[in-house]
Amino acid sequence: VASGDAGALADLFFLVQPDHYPLVPSELNPLNNIQVEQLWQSAFERIRGRHTAVVEPVLAEQVDDDGRLLPWRPLFRCAHRNRWCHPRCPHCGDRLTLCRDDRLLLDAGLQAFGQSLARYLYCPACAAKPGGSLFYVPALPSPETAKLNDCNQLLEGFSRLLSKKDVADELPCIGCAEATHCYGSKTLVHQRMKAVFFYPFFMLLMPAPTVNLLEFSALLSGEKREEILKRLGQQSKPGRAERLKKAGQGIFTQKRLIFEQDDRRFLEVLYLKLALLGELFSLVPQDKEQLPEPVAGMSLESIWVDLPLQGAHLPSFWNFSLRLIDPVGQPDNTFPGSMTPKGRRLHFLGAAWCYILLTGGGQGMGVVRAAINKLIQHGDALEPAGDIGLEEIDPAFDARHLLADGGVAQIDPQWATLWRRALLMGAELLNAGLHSEQTWSEGSFQQKIEALQNQVRQSLFQAPAPASSGERSVAIDSGADAAIATILKSMLRKWPAMEASPKEKDSLSTKTLITETWIPSSQNEDGDLVETVILGKEDDPDTPPAIATEVPPDLEETVVIGPVEKPSDLRKAPSSLESTRVIQPDSGRRDSTSWSTDLDKTVVISAPGDTDQGGDDLEQTVLLGSPPANGRRVPGAKEAKQAKAPASDGDDLEKTVVIQPKQAKDRKPKP
Repeated sequence: VASGDAGALADLFFLVQPDHYPLVPSELNPLNNIQVEQLWQSAFERIRGRHTAVVEPVLAEQVDDDGRLLPWRPLFRCAHRNRWCHPRCPHCGDRLTLCRDDRLLLDAGLQAFGQSLARYLYCPACAAKPGGSLFYVPALPSPETAKLNDCNQLLEGFSRLLSKKDVADELPCIGCAEATHCYGSKTLVHQRMKAVFFYPFFMLLMPAPTVNLLEFSALLSGEKREEILKRLGQQSKPGRAERLKKAGQGIFTQKRLIFEQDDRRFLEVLYLKLALLGELFSLVPQDKEQLPEPVAGMSLESIWVDLPLQGAHLPSFWNFSLRLIDPVGQPDNTFPGSMTPKGRRLHFLGAAWCYILLTGGGQGMGVVRAAINKLIQHGDALEPAGDIGLEEIDPAFDARHLLADGGVAQIDPQWATLWRRALLMGAELLNAGLHSEQTWSEGSFQQKIEALQNQVRQSLFQAPAPASSGERSVAIDSGADAAIATILKSMLRKWPAMEASPKEKDSLSTKTLITETWIPSSQNEDGDLVETVILGKEDDPDTPPAIATEVPPDLEETVVIGPVEKPSDLRKAPSSLESTRVIQPDSGRRDSTSWSTDLDKTVVISAPGDTDQGGDDLEQTVLLGSPPANGRRVPGAKEAKQAKAPASDGDDLEKTVVIQPKQAKDRKPKP
């Protein structure tokens, strides 16, 4: 919609009834115009019921007093004068309209309006006169009928109306200087005037969305815009191509994904496509009146995507919403029970699910359908916890088909599990469509979609997976330094969990490894499981008995915890130990020379007191003080500042943390 020099005011989509239907009626599938009109009325009710846009779906003249949608009159256009007009009867100049009188049509040897998809224009005034009336169609059928004329004959018949000044507003030929050329020997009227809509037509209008769903899915997968435009040209889809070109001016000038250059792009695309499919599941309507539903003949081309091209705070592909543009569908005359409306809807959604997930890598829907048929027949593979890899059933299920370029070289096992669940949900939809008589809950399926989306999103934004699946999480008080969390997590990850050999037990002179108090797990605001660990002395009355853990023989880093009788004992540590942690209570003077100068990480847990210098190349040193045995007050923060920290030559100590905990009995574990 444009306004002179002001340029375009709005982009609108006009959903119009075509002159010709591609459907071919048959004896077993009889289709008629009455069914088509019912579909348009149902579509109008659906659009009006959920309408929220600024643009109304109809103009005021399109609705009658009963609230029903009215068709527009046939519409012709003269290109020479740039005039629109309605066709007039060549004999009397009255309006031509659609003949709905089945008896009149049958008497003229034509098909009945209510028993076929054939339509005919006629003049009601001439039909009431003796001799009947002529009927008009866009093109004559074979064999021809005596009372039937085509569009060219109708245009030439307008020459009889050139003297009728009372219809000059309706027919641009009247009073036009070019009429002699249009209706003379050259009959230029055939080139200058065309029937835009030969028959009366229904029309609904709505704001134009950004791109078609098929193009958006391809863009999500990483397909290049130039490749998509080339394919649309081969498919003769100029409208969709034009929308993509226009949208590209905004889409491709801003960030589209969060992890465009990261392996996590696989998870991000999977999450966005699951969100798209979840919205599609809720979007496709069901006809409450049990009329033929629009999904009966729907394709994904009917679904379009809105993308805010300006003012979005997230990458552009995260701000989409779906719009059903063609909700009219086609009549459905299958036998009752052959496939219920519910079954057709679920089958369409299942096919759409598989298309969106599996055609990103360039494989066609024919290959995907064949693979889905194998999967549905493979009962064991449909189980969520099944051991059979879907790609073993058919290579079409390979996760790399999600992305146009094949995605990452290797899919993380956790990601592969999420991918498997996503594919099985598509197979579940198809299976539910084929066996719609069985109990199947749409509400439960929607919950499964949301649960899978949440798990994919958590995997997308969580920190890299730990090396060991048994890693413990430590809840750190909000006032503690982040360095403490890093060091304690590293300690717990490498904590001995296997029994040490007798030789290593003797060499370590270990009396007590550690005293632990485990608080029941809980979840923080990010959904992570949190366990609280309290470290204390063995003889602390508020600390539970120690849990003895022995050191495996093949650990590269060994923890020595407990009293050391003699400083020289430390020198007897096995020479093969690359890193040694010494954790001991206050035993008076320490011999700093007994500490290895090769330790990358040394943690000294002791009571406050004089602390000698550590090794020159210690990268991380933590002093964790324990309460005095005599129960005296633990020094406060002011006194803690006077405690001596291990000396250094300057730049070697990257992290040094001094902690003076409160009395053990005052400690309250963070839930």
